Amino acid sequence: MVYDLKNKDGLMQINAKLNQRDGEQIKAKAVRGVKPDNPRFNAPWYVDASWQNLRRKDVPNVGDIDSPSGVANVMLRDDRLWVTADAEIIKLNVAPAGDYKVKLNKRNNKITLQNLNYDGVMGNLAGNGNILLATNKSPLTWDIDAKTKGLNPQAFSDTIPVTKLVGDISASGKMIDITRRINGKVVKGQRHAFTIKSSDLSSTLTAQVTATDPKTGKSTSENRRVDVIGYGDGVVDVLNGTLQNFDARFNGKLATQGVPKGNFIVDANGTTENINIKNFSHKGEAGDITASGNVNLRDGIGWNVKANTNKFNVGFFAPQTEGIISGNLQTSGKWRNNQTKLGDLRDFNVKFNGSIDTPQLPRGKLTVDAGGNAQAIIIRNLSHVGEAGSLIAKGKLDVSNGVAWNVNAVMDDFNLGYFVKDVPSNITGRVSSTGRWKDSVQRISIDQMALRGEIDGEPLLAQGSLDATLHLPKDMNQYFERLKATDASGQVQQVKSVVETLNANNLMMQWGDNQVVANGNTELLEAKVNIRNLSQISKDFSGSVLGGFTLMQNKGQALPTIYVDLTGNKLALPGVLLAQGMIKGKIVDLAKRPSTLVVMADGLQASGSKFENIYAVFDGTEQEHSLTVKGDTNNANTDVGIKATIKGSLDRKKGRWQGVVGDGEVSTEYVTLAQSQPAQLIASFGGKTPEIQLAAHCWEAVGQIGKLCLRENLIASADRGQVNVAIQKIDTSLFAPIMPKDLSWQASLNGKAVVEWGKGVEPVINATLYSDNGKLGLVQEGQDEAITVPYKRVSVIVRSFEEGLKLRTDIDNGSGARGYADVVIDPYNENKPISGALVLNELNLAILKPFFPGMRKLAGNITMAGV
Repeated sequence: MVYDLKNKDGLMQINAKLNQRDGEQIKAKAVRGVKPDNPRFNAPWYVDASWQNLRRKDVPNVGDIDSPSGVANVMLRDDRLWVTADAEIIKLNVAPAGDYKVKLNKRNNKITLQNLNYDGVMGNLAGNGNILLATNKSPLTWDIDAKTKGLNPQAFSDTIPVTKLVGDISASGKMIDITRRINGKVVKGQRHAFTIKSSDLSSTLTAQVTATDPKTGKSTSENRRVDVIGYGDGVVDVLNGTLQNFDARFNGKLATQGVPKGNFIVDANGTTENINIKNFSHKGEAGDITASGNVNLRDGIGWNVKANTNKFNVGFFAPQTEGIISGNLQTSGKWRNNQTKLGDLRDFNVKFNGSIDTPQLPRGKLTVDAGGNAQAIIIRNLSHVGEAGSLIAKGKLDVSNGVAWNVNAVMDDFNLGYFVKDVPSNITGRVSSTGRWKDSVQRISIDQMALRGEIDGEPLLAQGSLDATLHLPKDMNQYFERLKATDASGQVQQVKSVVETLNANNLMMQWGDNQVVANGNTELLEAKVNIRNLSQISKDFSGSVLGGFTLMQNKGQALPTIYVDLTGNKLALPGVLLAQGMIKGKIVDLAKRPSTLVVMADGLQASGSKFENIYAVFDGTEQEHSLTVKGDTNNANTDVGIKATIKGSLDRKKGRWQGVVGDGEVSTEYVTLAQSQPAQLIASFGGKTPEIQLAAHCWEAVGQIGKLCLRENLIASADRGQVNVAIQKIDTSLFAPIMPKDLSWQASLNGKAVVEWGKGVEPVINATLYSDNGKLGLVQEGQDEAITVPYKRVSVIVRSFEEGLKLRTDIDNGSGARGYADVVIDPYNENKPISGALVLNELNLAILKPFFPGMRKLAGNITMAGV
């Protein structure tokens, strides 16, 4: 250190230099300046300092210091201070690392920050401002203007949810020390009052949002961006480091993903548990909304909010909800999480008067006045008047004890088509319904329904009343078991508990040419069915169904008896055609007592098969019954008759039907194949996978030597199966129902086939079939008589192996024309590739015609070979 009483300028000067072993170097020069002419001022001091590798530990009120280099120029005069500094900081209390350039002055308790420039790990920041330090008479106040081209707050602390900040802000504020008494204790804190004079900030947050490309529809995740332009002010009280209450306002523009662009005004106060929204408004591309109210978070969520909207687009805030709302909304309520699916909703009320424009609803004026809680909702008024006509409804829905309802609705030119797709309508009238549905009782009442109008262009008339009180058992199997163990009087009493009351008074539904009418009570209920044009009900249907059914509950019966008598004409359903059909009979005690049901069908086409007629009779009970089936079909000019009798019983508890198939017969003009012995049949449907088992048995050709045998029990289900069939000289005309419609086959067939499969294992197939001295008949367009193609032998061999299926077919017509195919099929490959050899020599092309249904005619001979 060098002390110079007078330097070259005649001023007192002190020079100091410090060199530490760790490389720290400090140079300082202090000069006492010339005393001013004004006697009130003392001579100033000028201090110039520079340093390298400045490191200090635990400096009081500062902490650790680590600065590789820096310079500072200080002027001190009386109570005034001027500082200009430029330093590289690695560590200085909580300051982030970087290069700092500072220019400030201080007079008394006022600090003027003329310039601050920071460039470091957090990015960059430039600003200026003023700080007025607190005194006994005034609080600490501040005023700052700041700008950044890119600031990363997370580099300072990863708890700050902002990754990038760009823009400028001008703000001022003050901090006042306050004390409060909380729970009997005096707590000290601060009140921060601030004013944002202007702001233009763009920030990128750590929070993620999902963005969808409108062109590709692909969704990607990205950081949320928030842009703020505006001004505001507020007051925040902080005690013990915790926010106690606030009062804040903002007016400006806010832009972020999922929020519409526009101007926002917010004026709110309260605490973290109770927020008063004095004013919230938005005006922009989402329309206009103004709201006020209160949100209380002390015990769940409580709210009381009023809002006024004008062409407000909800879709901007909830993209999955399309709708433009105009009108007044008032809602209040309480909700808390009670660990149930919907939570505990209490004392909720909602009133709306306005309009909602959404693709899901017709345009019009909507009025809603409803309230209630999680168990009961009261609709005091629901009214919609607009392009769908009008609907006015009121009622109550209660789920506290089952489901109970009480609904009244009045319609005028109401169009269901706006709510149910492809159902244009025009309905006028009223309907009232009450009821309750729970485990012990089910009550349904429709009172004096009176509706008229049109649905899909066809006239509609619905009228009448229905009143029913039921006690349906949760487990029908257990109920039937109780009936078995109860005497007749006990059964009647149990039935009374099942069907307590049932009354239908002129209950009629008429739509177009179709009508259903029901009248009666518990002892006798009659329904008349007069459906003359099914196409009026659905474009996929056609035909008519006429007749009716009756439900009778006589004394001594355990369950109602159902009489049914229905006739169908020219019915067309998806995949099914029926020229004429009839179902007639009675089911007593739901087939617990002897019942009979007859089904007849003429001209039935289903699943690619055509039956001239089918006659089926059910006779008996669930526990002991028989089903007799007869049918006739024709294919490729071959008439085939089928009949069989099935006897068995149904065990509901075990989910299994067990019985015997007998008297089976399949006949054609050339042969009749009859079942040699009855075969046990078991159908299980109570488990996860339904399964059918059929006992081994044989069928023999009557008057001939042909035979078809199931050599082992047949088992078929999705999880396992086995089929073992032997065929001996069976007339192929029996297969007419499953042959292509323009192909007939006259021959005898021999062979055997074994197929086995199981869950998780590859199936096993071993089949050999051959036919000697037969002929194929083919019907081609434009020809009156069928083409006959004789052959000497046709054979097919199929074997399964590790790579898939090996298939060998041979054909020889006995006159030099022959061919074969020897191929391997890979069924486990998605494209099912086929490889192998194919040889054809002078074969008649007509035999391929049935396999190319798009061709009207195929003729000629073919010779080819290939692999």
